[in-house]
Formats: sequence, C-alpha cells, structure tokens
Amino acid sequence: MLSGIGTVSGSVAIVVAAFLGRNALKNFRHQKVVERQVEQAEKALTVAYRLKDAISEMRSPMTLPHESEESRAELNGKDWFDSMPNDRQQRYVQSNVFYQRMRHHKDAFDMAFSIIPFAKAYFGPEAEESFRKILKCGRSVRVYADAYARDEGHDPDFSLKIENKIWEGASPDDEDNILTDINGAIAALEAKLLPIIRLSQ
Repeated sequence: MLSGIGTVSGSVAIVVAAFLGRNALKNFRHQKVVERQVEQAEKALTVAYRLKDAISEMRSPMTLPHESEESRAELNGKDWFDSMPNDRQQRYVQSNVFYQRMRHHKDAFDMAFSIIPFAKAYFGPEAEESFRKILKCGRSVRVYADAYARDEGHDPDFSLKIENKIWEGASPDDEDNILTDINGAIAALEAKLLPIIRLSQ
C-alpha cells in the first residue's frame, strides 16, 4: 500500500513539475516578447527623434560662412552656374546648402527607412504612417529647396510659401506646416511607444 501511495505521489509530482515547467516556459517566452517590444520601441523613438533633429538642422535659417563657401566651390566651374548673374548664383548657392545638409544627414533618413518594417510589424500601421509622414516632410524640404533656386520672385505668395517650407520659423505670422506635421507624427509615436518602454522600468 505504501508502495502504491509512493507511486501516486511520484505521479502527482511529475504532473506538478510538468505544469510548473510549462508555466515557466510560457512566462519566459512572454518576457522575451516584452523585451523585444521594448527594444524596438526604444529604437523606433530614437530614430524618430534623430530624424526630427536632422530635418530641423536642414531647415535652419542660419547659413554659416563655411557652408556657403563649400556650396559655391561645388558649383563654380559649371557653365550654367558661371553664366548666371550674381543674384541668381546666390540663390543656387543657398539651395545647394540645403542639399549639402541633406547629404550630411543621410544616415538619419536611411535608419528611418530601415526601421519602418519593424515598426509596422511590432506596433501596427499607425507607427509606419508616422514615420512616412516625417519622411514626407524631409522630401518636401528637398522639393522646395529646388524651387527656391529657380524662383524669380514673380509670385510673392509662392515665394513666401517656399521660404516657409525650407526655413524653420521663417514667418512668425504663418503656421510652419512642416514642423506641425513632424510634431504630430512624433506625438503619435510617443503615445504608442512610451507606455511600452515604461514596461521595462
């Protein structure tokens, strides 16, 4: 009889151990999933902040002397540039400064493009949309930088629109749509990702 009791006890112990083992494995897997989510959330927000700063620096209204010098050096010697009057040359020099800044911040854009699939997979299409909205703002700066070089001032309203696109805070009386869109996208990412990041705290 004692032998029978021992057999039953042993069976119960095995069942309990198996149950606890399954729970431990389940908890371990859940913990790993949470850790990956936190890691991806931190990475996504870091990339988003870096991209915002990159676009802000691209749009800085302050052009340093060395930026103008390097820009003009790239353009000098080109027939189409050398044949322009000085005032037209200056617009192309300034436009090229924007392109130089874009090249300088290329890594920030590359990182954003590369993280989009992970952001979508982990956090849904809203996260992807936020990144694409910020990237679209960056493309707008590029388009309007080119328009700035070609603009001859025949349409003052369009000239003002160009300046509001390429320079951050160009007009205190008009809304900076690029900055507004970027801040909105960042806020949407923060609302989704910060609660996940706080899980690790």
